[in-house]
Amino acid sequence: MELQMAKDLDYLTARLHGRRSRLAEGGRLDSLLRLKSAPDLGRTLFPEARIQDSPAAQRRMVRDLIVEMTGILHHLKGPEARLAEWMILRFHIANLKILLRGILSNTPARIAESHLIMLPADPVLEWAALLTKAKTPEDLTAMLPEEPLGRMLRGALATVPDRKEPFFIEAALDCAYFREGLVRAKALPSADRALITALVAAETDIFHMMLVLRGRFHYGLSPDLLEPFFAGKNRHTHLHFQAMMAAPDLTAAAKQMFGPVLDPPQPGAPEESADPAALERRAWGRYRLLASRTFRQSRTHFGTIAGYIGLRRMETANLITLTEGIRCLVPEDSIRHRMIPPLHPEAPHV
Repeated sequence: MELQMAKDLDYLTARLHGRRSRLAEGGRLDSLLRLKSAPDLGRTLFPEARIQDSPAAQRRMVRDLIVEMTGILHHLKGPEARLAEWMILRFHIANLKILLRGILSNTPARIAESHLIMLPADPVLEWAALLTKAKTPEDLTAMLPEEPLGRMLRGALATVPDRKEPFFIEAALDCAYFREGLVRAKALPSADRALITALVAAETDIFHMMLVLRGRFHYGLSPDLLEPFFAGKNRHTHLHFQAMMAAPDLTAAAKQMFGPVLDPPQPGAPEESADPAALERRAWGRYRLLASRTFRQSRTHFGTIAGYIGLRRMETANLITLTEGIRCLVPEDSIRHRMIPPLHPEAPHV
């Protein structure tokens, strides 16, 4: 049995190396920017499907990512399977947030349902049905399977017992999600544990950064209201989180992000504006580099798998950005700038 599993993983990682070479990155991604409509993009990416608009293209992109991640999970067991399940759990959390927003804003079920992510068949959890049954977040908690979603939502509501605004409940949910990921990553076998834990920690740091950008500088919340949402386990990371929250303005906070979340600017480079969207793109660019390094340098099958999933997620994010750009008639150069990492048009040949 062990020998057969090893052979299956050898075959899987060989396939992932082949798939990696075909991801929409660099010049291949840049060539897609020249398409002018969602149907054109749909025919190029999904020639067997009839995709007529950007939302349909995005749904297909996310669905394909989830199907691929679920297929990979079937090859795994033990701590590796536990972390792969956590990676898929993000989509369940996304649906949970949609339900919570619908409940808290009294959104009609048919409207909220249109935003749900289509997940692989689950005999226990029917997201659309929950929309019509749950009237309060507590109702929803009682209807969820205990592990892990019921436990996580119950804990999130207990973290913010006096706050029913979506921002607080979602922040508490995300905090629980990342804490769970760090625990599962640290349970991995030693060979690639450091590489993969660094990848999970990088995404956790992005969560902390966005918590500060949105909570502190967009909503004007005080640091003591954001402190309970620190998800890390490291004192050094905690000090950086507190320094970001204590910064007097966004520019000062951005400087605190160098090191833990962002790579420092190159010597002599002009100072960049503290634009939240640009900061987020830079942070995800760093995450993508870590995923690429994990994919290339791993000594185990699962290190390759974790790195590939990270790269695949970035491909999907870029393709969604592209479809939104096409839908909103954004100029090519502007879409290039929003890619992770930013694309630069090729120099003309003479």
